[in-house]
Order: sequence, then structure tokens, then C-alpha cells
Amino acid sequence: MPSGSTDGGRDLAAISVIVPVYNGEPYLRRCLDSLLAQTLEGIEVIAVCDVSQDDSLGILREYQARHPNIVIIEPKANRRQGGARNMGIEAASGEYLAFVDCDDWMAPAMLERLYLKAKETGADIVDCDFVRTDGLSFEPKVSLRPECTGAMDLDKRRGAMLDGGALWTKLYRRSLLIDNAVHFPEGVAYEDLLFLPLALAYARNVQKVPEPLYYYFKRPGATTQARNAMHHFDRPKVAGMLVRELEDRGLYAPYQEEVSWQLIVVYLETVYKALSSFDRPPVDRLYELRAFMRANLPGYRTNRYYRESAQGWLRGLGALNDLSPRLLVLLYGTYKKVVP
Repeated sequence: MPSGSTDGGRDLAAISVIVPVYNGEPYLRRCLDSLLAQTLEGIEVIAVCDVSQDDSLGILREYQARHPNIVIIEPKANRRQGGARNMGIEAASGEYLAFVDCDDWMAPAMLERLYLKAKETGADIVDCDFVRTDGLSFEPKVSLRPECTGAMDLDKRRGAMLDGGALWTKLYRRSLLIDNAVHFPEGVAYEDLLFLPLALAYARNVQKVPEPLYYYFKRPGATTQARNAMHHFDRPKVAGMLVRELEDRGLYAPYQEEVSWQLIVVYLETVYKALSSFDRPPVDRLYELRAFMRANLPGYRTNRYYRESAQGWLRGLGALNDLSPRLLVLLYGTYKKVVP
């Protein structure tokens, strides 16, 4: 085992991999097999079976019987992904932590490549790229941009705040999270919108392995793909929580323009989600989104990143929702009749 130390008689792992599991039966074996096939020794797998309604727990117990490095946590009530990951962090013994969703998987060398980079450089966070797949097509995607890595200065942090990449492509030094009380918000979806910027704000050294080593499975019914699901409106809620958290910690001012841009992106994309992912767009939620922006960022069109980067069609949706959410829904309905 690379770490080789103990904590009260318990072996400390090199990496603790935290897997929130909820109704993952169709995909869970593939995920677990990829973790057990890792080329790095000294990995513990912490599976938080979040009151699944299928046989996920039975699968986990089957694997645990053969592999003692698998730890199963069973909360009494559903904690959602943020709460499940927090339970995993509390139980972890690893020097570093990784997160994987139970319908995704890792390339065999992923954890070894990231761990060696962490040990060589003393990094707090190490990132890699990923492959987005529906099982038929495979599309390599960049996570954190390389120019935002290295010894973190103000410009690199600002770049990372603009786009920190994906949650699950990274190793995180456990002490970075524990010492700075970085955790996931609970009871909401899109919890990574708070966790990742906060972790990056504290990291002094962020490194990159520029290879696609994580496989993100884009399946129907996943949190971000679900139709007629009100959890899509958790996204602006979490974005507001991020702003308040950064303000409370004295971390907001240096990144105000970048974090404001993230709020703008969340606003515009959630407006679009309200139209495109609902059979009947919820007008009341669109009014709430407008009120959210008026309260938190009334002059958002002056943001430099909005002026430089916002796509024209998203600007149009935002402008129409600012004017009248009801009119926006009416015009979108007319558009869909013409262009189904």
C-alpha cells in the first residue's frame, strides 16, 4: 500500500474513492469492476447506498464479500448525492479522495496517473480529462484547462473559477477539504456547483494529467437529463449558496466578476431548461428566476464575460424572461409549433 501508515489500527489508503449509489443496479457492476481493476494499490472504495429501491445494496454486499477494501455505508434516509458524498468524506481514510458516479467508470490507470502526479508535485488537486459517452459514441472532453493549473496565482484562480471542469475527474487532498470545511450542500441537486469552486479557491497547487481517463455515461433519466423535474431549479439556489459561502469566508471579492458570470450562466441555462425540458414550461418558476437575478445581479449585462462570451440565442432568452416570462413561454410555444 503506497501510504503504508495506520490510523488507530486502520490502514490508511492512498486514495478513497467515494461512490454515491442510488438505483444504480444496471450500471453498478461496471463501475465497481473499473475501480477494482485500477493499477494503483492501496485504494479503498466507499459506497454510500442511499436507500436505493433496487438491488444496488445486494450487489455491493456481493462485491464486499470478495473485496475487503470496499466499505458500505447505509444512511437511514435518502441523503441525495451531496449528503451521500459528505458521509463518504467523513468515513474516508485516504490521503486523497476521488468521486465517481455509480453509472460512470474509470480507465484502469486513472488513479495511478493522478496519484503519481500528486506525489511528484505536492498538488492539492490533480485533474484529468474525460470521455462523454452514451454507450454508442465516445467524445473526449477537456475538464480543467491546463493554463489554470500549476502554482495558483490570482489569474489562474480566476480562470478556474470561470470553469473548474468536472467534479469527478479530480483527486483532492483530503486535508484540503477537512482543514477548510469544504463540503457539499445537502438536499439539492447540482451540489458540485458549490463544492468545486470552493475547493479550487483554497488549493495552492493544482496539476493536470491531460488524458481522458474518466468515462461519463450520459444516460436518460440522469439528474441533468431528466424531463419535467423540478430539481433543475436547484441550480440557481446552489449558485446563490456559493456566493454567500464565498462572502462569509472572505473569498468573494477577488473573484466577483468570475462568480457573477457563473450566476449568469446558471440563470440563462436554467431559463432554457425550463422551456426545453418540460412538457408545460413552469411560468411561475421563470418568474422566480427573474426575481432571483433582480435580487442578486440586477446589472448582469454589464459583466465583462457576458459581453464577451454569452451566445446570442441565450441572450435573447434572458432578455425575454427579464421582460415577461409569460410572453417568453408563449413565443417559445409558437416557435415549437413551427420548428418541432
